[in-house]
Amino acid sequence: MFVRYSKRLGILLAGTLVIAVAAAGYYYRFSPDGVSTSELYEDGLESLARRDFAGVRERIRQLDARQDVPGYGGLLQANFFLRTGDPGSALRSLGGLDARGPLRFKILEFTGQALYEAGQLWDARDVLTTLVNEQPDHVNGHRWLGSAYYDLGAQYEAVFHLEQVARLAPDDYRPHWLMGVIYRDLESYSESVQHLQRAWELKPPAGVQETVAVFLSRSLRAEHKYDVALQYLTQCAETPDVLVERASCEFSLGKSDEAFQSLSRSTVPDDDESGTAWYLLFGEILEGQNKLQEALTRYEEGIRRFPFEEDLQYRIAVVLQSMGMKDRAAEEMKVWEQKNALKNHLIELNKVAAKELDNAAVRRQLAEVCRQMQRPKHAEMWDAAALACEQRQAGKQPPTTVSPR
Repeated sequence: MFVRYSKRLGILLAGTLVIAVAAAGYYYRFSPDGVSTSELYEDGLESLARRDFAGVRERIRQLDARQDVPGYGGLLQANFFLRTGDPGSALRSLGGLDARGPLRFKILEFTGQALYEAGQLWDARDVLTTLVNEQPDHVNGHRWLGSAYYDLGAQYEAVFHLEQVARLAPDDYRPHWLMGVIYRDLESYSESVQHLQRAWELKPPAGVQETVAVFLSRSLRAEHKYDVALQYLTQCAETPDVLVERASCEFSLGKSDEAFQSLSRSTVPDDDESGTAWYLLFGEILEGQNKLQEALTRYEEGIRRFPFEEDLQYRIAVVLQSMGMKDRAAEEMKVWEQKNALKNHLIELNKVAAKELDNAAVRRQLAEVCRQMQRPKHAEMWDAAALACEQRQAGKQPPTTVSPR
């Protein structure tokens, strides 16, 4: 189910772009002091990475004084504003540069990034599309374009550009990791497993590795490959999410005692999915031991913490029925039916949003459903996507249809 539980892709997907830019190798024009304009620019980027802002300002001053390749000072200044969270000022810096010269592709790249970070998703999409049309192998162009499409709810288009990033940066785990997440949201578990396994093979850093393993396990469990999932999880640090995922696999394999031990070593995870699973697994183990009141208590604790998780609601109704409390069980089942209907409505709206990139109304509906499901962050994301579509329509730009992919 595609519920947009993931955070915005830009930060994860693009990484620290200033470092990548420094390695790009611009036009080397030397001044009388023997230091090229490009070297000054790269030195400024390194200062920015160290947060040496005084050094950055000095390099901007020096670059502005040079006339051999105009624009480097503005580029560095735009990078400074992007790094310090001011995309509006970055756009003003970039707006004064000549995008017809040798720095055209970098100007387009940073303009697209700034528009994306400013929430102007369609404008970012248009600029970045121009960039990749003119330079099809521009890896950061595809990175940011994938981010913009994802935030617009166009996950199929996002995947297309992530595939280009994976092709152009074959040692980067991030595009595979994010494609795995998207395919899982789309319930395409085989594709999700394929990409998450590739992300794992590319050895993400500690912390991220555990997150990749958890998502990989979830997709493997959807295919009933519990033993395979455990092979990955047992190689990870025992974080709460990892332990809950291990317990889920063990329970599915009929190893209730091992599942109980894994849960006992874990606190309740903050993540909605893992946290809900923690309560569900404990409750189902207790049900198997015929400890119905203890199971009910566990489920009720869970529903208080995760109030819109329909699986917990369903187990409450089932346990109450088993305890002979039929009237209360019927009431709880009605609540479950309402929650389940809303979840299914969300699924259908997501399908429409994925196909109709300019449909602001369906994105507003998605935001409202997320608010009803008490997911304010997801509602905010859909509201931002709707606003971007509304702004595009107000500007009377031509509608966009999904590509054949």
